[in-house]
Amino acid sequence: LGEDSQAEYMLKHLEEETKDDHSIYYFLGLLCRKQNRLTDAYRYFEKSKMLKEDYWLVDRELLTIRSEAILRIEKKLESEEVAEEVCYEYLDLLLLTKAYKKAIQQITAWEGTDLDPAKLAERKKKALDFYERVLELELEGDAPTEQTYLDLGEIYVFKKRYNEAFWLFQAVSGQFAQSERIRRYYNYLIKKNIEVYEGMKASGETSVCYNLAVMYALSDRKAEMFIMLEQAVNRDKKLAIQARYEEAFAKYRELDRFRLITLIEGEDKNIYRLQD
Repeated sequence: LGEDSQAEYMLKHLEEETKDDHSIYYFLGLLCRKQNRLTDAYRYFEKSKMLKEDYWLVDRELLTIRSEAILRIEKKLESEEVAEEVCYEYLDLLLLTKAYKKAIQQITAWEGTDLDPAKLAERKKKALDFYERVLELELEGDAPTEQTYLDLGEIYVFKKRYNEAFWLFQAVSGQFAQSERIRRYYNYLIKKNIEVYEGMKASGETSVCYNLAVMYALSDRKAEMFIMLEQAVNRDKKLAIQARYEEAFAKYRELDRFRLITLIEGEDKNIYRLQD
């Protein structure tokens, strides 16, 4: 890239001559990076990216600068107290480098400290939203891991989307049949859904009674399951699936252990899914 004096000349004249060429700003960023002027380098790379979002060379340089900044801040965090703004900068860098899980863990560790709760909450929401998208894309891949399901379940629970969390683990419980962590979390979600629906019983909604009956069935609380299922049918005599409820009663009485949502075969197999 030439000597420092040549670089200074190029920086001055190239910036004056161009306003809309992304490659020139990329080149200026490289010049500043070689001179260890990281703030200026970052500024030029950002300008280049604004002009051409999918310029992978700029993405690579930005990732390198941000990763190096993260390491510098982490060393400071290990050995000394840092200014509040440095903490927010660190979290922002984690988000920019897509280290969403690490950002969530750090924000959680800083909650209850002297840091601004609103600023932490804002960044936590961003991290959770971004990480949720990443995990849901992983589920569409060939072999999502056990940890993918556990992390996504945690996000759903944090957002109070207990129904989605339950169905996520209901769908995967067979795939990870030997996993103690999946089994424990699945049982936790059943208990959590029971807690939520029991708090909604006073609404008198048919779907609440029905959903609670399903959760009681999964918990082998047979008597309570019958009470809630009967209430669901009695509250809405016009239910198109009333006959199937009654079929469930008859079959359940004949079994010592029964999981309601897998009772009906064939075209009726989804009858006992949770109703929204």
